[in-house]
Amino acid sequence: MICVQATTLEKMNSVNYSVSIFDQLRVRSLVLWFVFGLVIVIVAASILTLDFGDPLEELLLFGFMTIWPLFWLWLKLNKVGVTWRAFIGRLPNQRSWIRWIIITMGVLVFSIGCIFLLWYPLSFVSPRLVESLLLSESPYLFNDGTPTPFPLLAIEFIYVIILAPFAEELIFRGIVLQRWATKWGIRKGIVLSSLVFGILHLDPIGGVFFGFVMAILYIRSRTLLVPIFCHAVNNAVAYFLEGIDFWITGPIVPSIDEFRSVVWIGVVCLVLTVPWAIFFVARNWPGEESQIIYSPEPVTAQDVEIVARPPRQ
Repeated sequence: MICVQATTLEKMNSVNYSVSIFDQLRVRSLVLWFVFGLVIVIVAASILTLDFGDPLEELLLFGFMTIWPLFWLWLKLNKVGVTWRAFIGRLPNQRSWIRWIIITMGVLVFSIGCIFLLWYPLSFVSPRLVESLLLSESPYLFNDGTPTPFPLLAIEFIYVIILAPFAEELIFRGIVLQRWATKWGIRKGIVLSSLVFGILHLDPIGGVFFGFVMAILYIRSRTLLVPIFCHAVNNAVAYFLEGIDFWITGPIVPSIDEFRSVVWIGVVCLVLTVPWAIFFVARNWPGEESQIIYSPEPVTAQDVEIVARPPRQ
């Protein structure tokens, strides 16, 4: 069992929490900015006759739509005079990295089980949907089954392992979570930001739980560096596992029957992790007195401790 325990919650809650910055970082403003970016992409695609069915152009599209919100954040931070370092936070105590990796691996295994929990029943209802959205999506293969060239694979690796975790954590935990927690309270902020994060992924159930865990790690560590790191580890391991599958099976897009035949993997993953996931949520569900923290102060081992077993009664 793994849980997150704040050893000096009173000290953390006594930190002066500045909400002025989140008067500027409004979610609806970010959404409008994102829509504006989509309009730019559509206009540019029509002028340049881009084909987003091409893997490289599709990757460039995702890269632009990932960097575009960061440009909005840069403008807002400059407006209120907040540095990136202050917004992200400082590096926490190194002794916690191994425990955070263990937590991330638990979330990853749980997410694998949730993929089967959602997509296995759908494979009987709409097999073509499962084939197009899930089975054909591999970083190592094009949609037609052609292996991905190494240069494109390297670019995609940088996007998935570095850029995407950095941008998503700044957006969903740094902006959405903090803004909604400031407006409606920490509980609603965690739930709503995790729901939005999960809906935008192919694994919404696992995505919601992933968002919850990243929010807890952010709140306890008081720095975005921790969820960024854990998010990158999660993506890297998932990328590596897909690479092993590609190496074993070769450049073949799995069929619906093959997907159904390995449902036992999902069952095993859920059996192993559902009890832990329930315990993690129950143990770390924030109390009424909990506060979201925005502070550039460094965090130490005396401030936050993540333990790998339930506390003694």
